[in-house]
Amino acid sequence: FLHKLKSQCLEYSEFNRKQVNKYTTTNTHFNIPILVLSGLNSFVALGLQPFVKQEYISIINSVLSLTCGILSSTALYMKYNEKINTCVSCSHDLNDLHATIFKELSLDEDSRSMDGKDFCNKMFDEYTKIMQKHLIPKKHIQMFLVTDKEKQYTELSTLHTKISSSKNSIE
Repeated sequence: FLHKLKSQCLEYSEFNRKQVNKYTTTNTHFNIPILVLSGLNSFVALGLQPFVKQEYISIINSVLSLTCGILSSTALYMKYNEKINTCVSCSHDLNDLHATIFKELSLDEDSRSMDGKDFCNKMFDEYTKIMQKHLIPKKHIQMFLVTDKEKQYTELSTLHTKISSSKNSIE
């Protein structure tokens, strides 16, 4: 069980690392235009005064400021920074849990810090706590905790659904 839990920790940790890269890239797509538009806004406000009427400068400033506000509000609404922090935290926690399990399993039975059953329960409790704050992947990562009977039930219910839908299409 602990070997499977250890491998599950690595799999979810890798998923979180990929999510951090994805959210960081997406967040950058918001932040770079905000920086460029803010600089352009400053230039328009001060640099164009000798060449353009003030009323046009004010309109350009308003549009640029509105665009920056929309971009930053969208980034805040999508909570990219929160998602990045959550994924980084989960990845680190899962790596720590993996290392703890690996260390304990590498030791001789006499050298281990606690009873196997207690250690297993403690590690599973930690895993559960980490997964409660974890972002659930849209791509299904196969859980090792599903028993063979549950797999059979899922396969049978899927088969039953397919048979029912094919009967309806025939009628």
